[in-house]
Amino acid sequence: MVLHRGRIVGERYADGVTPATPLIGWSMTKSVTNALLGILVLNGKLDMYEPAPIAEWSMPGDPRQPITPDQLLRMVSGIGCGQSLHTAGFKTLFDADTHMEYDMADQSAFAANASLRAKPGSEWRYTNCNFVLLSRIIRNLAGGDANAARKFISHELFEPLGFEHATLEYDSVGVPLGTIHLWASARDWARFGLLYLRDGVTESGRRILPEGWVGYSARLTPQSVGEHDFEYGAGFWTVRGGLGRSARAHCDRHARGQLHGQRRARPIYDRDALAGPRDRQDRLVVHAKRRPCRGRASGPGNHFGTAIGNMRKRRGWCAACPDQPT
Repeated sequence: MVLHRGRIVGERYADGVTPATPLIGWSMTKSVTNALLGILVLNGKLDMYEPAPIAEWSMPGDPRQPITPDQLLRMVSGIGCGQSLHTAGFKTLFDADTHMEYDMADQSAFAANASLRAKPGSEWRYTNCNFVLLSRIIRNLAGGDANAARKFISHELFEPLGFEHATLEYDSVGVPLGTIHLWASARDWARFGLLYLRDGVTESGRRILPEGWVGYSARLTPQSVGEHDFEYGAGFWTVRGGLGRSARAHCDRHARGQLHGQRRARPIYDRDALAGPRDRQDRLVVHAKRRPCRGRASGPGNHFGTAIGNMRKRRGWCAACPDQPT
């Protein structure tokens, strides 16, 4: 699917997939969690730089007490709770993050009881544990139970954006799984991308994210530099890391014709769309594909790459590449 200035100009689906088919978002769900936090900030219910309201960390002297929602969102909380970035190989069976995802009825309690691995703010470590804790904060501030959270998410985000085929999963204690468990149609994912291209304002003109929130989300988390092909922002990957490894890798992929945002068929939003001048933010690409998995095709949308393409009309323009025309 390709959108230009908010309108669909190209759309094609594989057999068995339609504009109404919900597609698993995987870690794009984290970006939706980012939006829900932004809504809470706009409504005055959350301060990203105050200690996170985690009951298990509230005892005086607990070294986790100073951890902020901002640090959770940027993956620099320091909690020792495994990692979610490298998910291939036998050793992942013994990772704490995998244990939480597949064996814990109360995922946020598992994450909240993890010990401190590093001083908060000192180390970047990509783990779903950060986002299940943020998801519990969202539930608690929305009313404290699954039904209240569902109404909040629907009324404050899905309905204003015009979502039509979205389902967010919950764990057994009613915490939304704002890590990898949002299903939505390609058109719904596109509607979400447009929210960020429009700086947090819906098509109807209603602001649902604070002014500056999109820039905050795209701002580089310095601790992530050198840890992966792309650096990290706040619930989004970013190419605002200058011309280090991330930008070079981005340019290499661009030269090979890969879509912005595709990385090993893992779902990410490419943050260069948020970094460029407004007049360049006129296209959005939603890409879903089937990928062979141990000799058989995975389900439609099982590997869903979404990119907010910060592209000019000139074919081949690459925002992060130093040798491209501006």
